Amino acid sequence: MGRAGHGRYVGALIVGALAVALGAASTARGDEPPPPLRKRVSFQFVIEGLDAHPEHVVFAYPWSGSDGAPTREHARVMSGRPVWVGSRSDQPRLYAMPRAAFEEWERTHEPTGEYGENPEADALVARPDVVRCTGRIRPRHRISSLSNADYIRQRLRVVSLNDRLCLLSELSTTRKRHGREDGGCSVSRDHSERFGVTALLLLVMAGTRRRRA
Repeated sequence: MGRAGHGRYVGALIVGALAVALGAASTARGDEPPPPLRKRVSFQFVIEGLDAHPEHVVFAYPWSGSDGAPTREHARVMSGRPVWVGSRSDQPRLYAMPRAAFEEWERTHEPTGEYGENPEADALVARPDVVRCTGRIRPRHRISSLSNADYIRQRLRVVSLNDRLCLLSELSTTRKRHGREDGGCSVSRDHSERFGVTALLLLVMAGTRRRRA
């Protein structure tokens, strides 16, 4: 291999390694294929500690579970139960309000807006008895194709919740994979991704040494 060809080979390896190691979450549409070296995964979030505040409700809006046609809905969050966020969802925000008032609104809520709109929920989050929660939902649906994970879970916890305040802390965001035997899930440490990056860098180093020799 000539010097120019060797340089292109090493450059390609470096680009590949950086793409795997540093690739950011894609903002592509949910119905588009993922870019090279990336794959599509599901995303969920869980809020812990809501059961200690039975008089209040936390909900996400705008939210959608769709990976196809985009919708603009709300999702009530139950303590410790995952809420799946579709790849076509708008950025969800978290709100809290008294449980009785929320359940009364849900009983009378009938969407009347055009497809992809929700004027009733827009009006709901503007009410004085609704408070915006701290803590940000961070949906992500693209990861390295070398990872063995098939979904991402974000965990939050209630710090304080009352009529005036909804304080949530972000605990962790973990790549996970579904268990095949018992239907459960296990943590993915992404050793495969790290191994792939390391192997590529070692190849680059070895090629450089051979060139110098």
